[in-house]
Amino acid sequence: MSEGDPALALLDTGRMRGLEIGPLSRPRVKKSEGKIFYVDHRSTEELRRAYSANSLMRPHLDEIVDVDYVIKDGSSLSEAIGPDGPFDYLIASHVLEHLADPVGWLRDVARALTGDGLVSLVVPDKRFCFDLNRPLTRPGDWVDWYLRELKAPSYGQLFDFFAHVTTIDGMVDTLGLWAGTADYTGVRRADVPDPDAAAFAACERHKQTGEYMDVHTGVYTPGSLVPLLELSVRLGLLPYEIAYFLPTRRDSLEFHVTLRICEDRAKALGSYAGASELLASADAPEPVPAGAATSPPLTPSAAPEALREHRRGRGGRLSPFRH
Repeated sequence: MSEGDPALALLDTGRMRGLEIGPLSRPRVKKSEGKIFYVDHRSTEELRRAYSANSLMRPHLDEIVDVDYVIKDGSSLSEAIGPDGPFDYLIASHVLEHLADPVGWLRDVARALTGDGLVSLVVPDKRFCFDLNRPLTRPGDWVDWYLRELKAPSYGQLFDFFAHVTTIDGMVDTLGLWAGTADYTGVRRADVPDPDAAAFAACERHKQTGEYMDVHTGVYTPGSLVPLLELSVRLGLLPYEIAYFLPTRRDSLEFHVTLRICEDRAKALGSYAGASELLASADAPEPVPAGAATSPPLTPSAAPEALREHRRGRGGRLSPFRH
């Protein structure tokens, strides 16, 4: 088990077979460290061509990993891996917020995993990233997106993103937000004269061309994601318990949730109650950031000490696996 990266908590990467979604040039688990297989919506060469125009990624094009499974438009993860499954775990760092239908995606992931497989989610906390002025994703949103079987962002998802992000390049002063020295009250993207008009134009372009636009479809905090997952389990939509939970730590913009497949619904629901109690027992309740600084993980082991730095060079709208 890794001692440094919370995304690897509970994962015995030396023994288990795993999948990592969209690692680009900085995988959480390297091929030399275990039986890991990489998944993306593009092949390695396609990714290198796509990111050749990205100034942050250009020096690292040769470091982009060899993609083992390519998920083509309209296909699923379970279809992409085919007979090579099941796997013991899946790592999805900054993926959940890009999904048009998180419930449908998590159901598909379960089909690719063993009976007690693990899903490690690393999720940006909207209070400390460019989503900070956007409304939280609601339970009704998840239900709506699931029943509509969305395969690409809806017009509503596109409009909310393009109209209400604080900066289109994704850069905000996370440290200043924690320290209380940065104020983004009412701030919207400044790269266009009218964010609403730009958002509507993006929706019209999508309608006319069918172009896939990679955006943050979902907006989450630790305290908002837990009830969404719990509801999905209670409705019989998802077969997961929370095996590990680390709320956003001070000066970070992300939190960690590791799910384990669990067909015992009562047992699974108990884990969500435990996560809710963890959040309620913090020094300050959601959404006050200071409370996250001292919150322990929901696991018997001690919390890892260091977070891997936020992976830059993943901005833009080139793939639905990018933040």
